[in-house]
Amino acid sequence: MSAFLVIWLIWELFWTHDQFWAFLVGAALVYSFYTFFYAFPKEEPNNGQQSEPPRPPEGDSGSGT
Repeated sequence: MSAFLVIWLIWELFWTHDQFWAFLVGAALVYSFYTFFYAFPKEEPNNGQQSEPPRPPEGDSGSGT
């Protein structure tokens, strides 16, 4: 998505010279970079341990009957 916005912004700035669309595409590009690189949830480090999937409750064989 971001690569498409970069190409579109270059197109608007150097080919069409349309300031309105260049501003809109630039704003969308800034927003996409912000959400991906800054606001995207980071994973918590688990000190080198692999996390285990949750275990079923005791007495549940998982057969579904």
